[in-house]
Amino acid sequence: MKNVLIFILLVIVAALVWWIFTHPPKTDSPIEKQAKENVRVEAEIISRKVDEKGIEAVIMEETEHVLTQAGLKQVTDSARIIDSLQKLANNRLISYTAARAEIRRLQAEMEETDTSFTYSDKWLTVDVTKPVGGKPALLNSTYNAELSWIWYRERKNIFSPFRTYGRFSLNDPNARILGVKHIRIEPPVKTFGLDVLAVGEYYRNTALLGGGISMDIGRFRLQGNYLYDPSDNKWYPAFRGGWKLVSF
Repeated sequence: MKNVLIFILLVIVAALVWWIFTHPPKTDSPIEKQAKENVRVEAEIISRKVDEKGIEAVIMEETEHVLTQAGLKQVTDSARIIDSLQKLANNRLISYTAARAEIRRLQAEMEETDTSFTYSDKWLTVDVTKPVGGKPALLNSTYNAELSWIWYRERKNIFSPFRTYGRFSLNDPNARILGVKHIRIEPPVKTFGLDVLAVGEYYRNTALLGGGISMDIGRFRLQGNYLYDPSDNKWYPAFRGGWKLVSF
């Protein structure tokens, strides 16, 4: 009788697995819904801060610019640049960030020598060779600046959720950030998983030990165990199934 019961349970489990594979659960992702409509690669600068050295930093929120791999296929004209980046990264692109900056030096005085005009500060070096014999003036220049980009998590108060922000700055006080482009791509959602488990259970004053296999198919979880009961010195099969209602 026991063997017949085990056989029936195995048949039921096999039927459930077949049904799940042929009727995969459909879940709607708000990120993918947004991706099908439009993707804004241009990030909104929510604040600007200038430190005591005159260096400006811009702050942007990261959470509104996320795509899943599935949603990435639906992007519209505003994110066509992502397609070319994906090809360069062999479809392994994780994130993309670009910043536009304007760097000005107005009315900066240049030193004159017999052969050139020169200008130099901590970041920029310019040398303009004077025209000789009908030849045009020649420009030589170098620019050396440090780009800083950090991610951090912060919440407005103890009751609000944590949000992710990016802070971008250029260590030249003559620079002003005009705009930032950013997008992050989530890894594909794992829809199937298989785990081998060491299992321990406590049930009705009895401790059971053994092994098992757990299988995740979307939101459906199926687990089969083989447990040892020390009270009668025997091993018993056990099966359980579950449906994930909420994940944290």
